[in-house]
Amino acid sequence: MNKIKLATLSSLQNLSPTFATLLQQLQIINPQWVLLVSFGAGLLGVFRDLADERGVELLEFIKQYKSEFSKSVISTPEFKDAFVNVWEMQIRESSSSKRKRLRNFLLNLGRGKTIESDLHTKIYTIVEQMTDDEAKVFGIIIRNSNPESFKQMNLNPTGINELKGYPEYNLIDICNSLNAYRLITIRDNATIGSMVSIQQITPFGELFYNFVCNEGC
Repeated sequence: MNKIKLATLSSLQNLSPTFATLLQQLQIINPQWVLLVSFGAGLLGVFRDLADERGVELLEFIKQYKSEFSKSVISTPEFKDAFVNVWEMQIRESSSSKRKRLRNFLLNLGRGKTIESDLHTKIYTIVEQMTDDEAKVFGIIIRNSNPESFKQMNLNPTGINELKGYPEYNLIDICNSLNAYRLITIRDNATIGSMVSIQQITPFGELFYNFVCNEGC
């Protein structure tokens, strides 16, 4: 590990002073961060300025929440795999909102929240596909629903005050998308042109919210 750390640190001369300083600060907090960054170091050379800018964004986020990342968790193989995936997606993703959702996922994983490893890819795919409006509406639906009733709902989204500014056709499209992501289920006989009725926040939908959206979608 020391060799990897030294090799990574020696390459900092090719990065921006901000990136280099942040990584050195994280090394002091926990050398594990240097090792994790080294796993995805190849992207820094391929994407150059873009990777430097978005890499700094992630490092600043980690520094901000440094006390919330469990030292025992970030050394696990599961977290290492997640970090490399989030690192690559963070650098490639042009949407700042989607990058924020990825960082939320990494933070909650680092806090020690448990999740089946085979759900990681499913979450990454939804984060890539989900629009800002879909994320916002999903968060509003969750926050305006009673968790004890998540499995037995009959919710018309137009009845939620925070959603009254959305045209019905827009809410229909969004709810159908959330249903396709398996975050909610809607009335089976809902048809195009008629308002949907939300029947359930799925267990996966609740998990997705807790990992991705609870810091804000």
